[in-house]
Amino acid sequence: MKTIKFFKANILQIAGLIAIVLTLSFTFAPGKTENRDKPEKVETVDTVYHYISSDMTSGAFAEPANWSTTDANGECGEPDPIRPCQITVPAGSTLSSVLSGKNNNAVLAISQGYKSNPE
Repeated sequence: MKTIKFFKANILQIAGLIAIVLTLSFTFAPGKTENRDKPEKVETVDTVYHYISSDMTSGAFAEPANWSTTDANGECGEPDPIRPCQITVPAGSTLSSVLSGKNNNAVLAISQGYKSNPE
């Protein structure tokens, strides 16, 4: 009898306690604990840029606007370092930071392959 009176008098508190227990059981489910408090891993990869300009003036090879991730301007078939063909920007870096402060010869030195004179 005392138990029934207790439940009747405290029904709202009991319902609240049940709601809290149910919420915590879903929040701390066993399958979710291994990912909690871990930063999400972001997969980063190197990016290949192709020289798409015909500009060969001083400093043109180090201009990010002259490079693109799509190759719309021929293959890397030239054996002589006339124009750069492509460069690989390491993951976590930017094209601007790789080209920054380089003259045309320095960009040619890091180029993977070369393109011929524009016609």
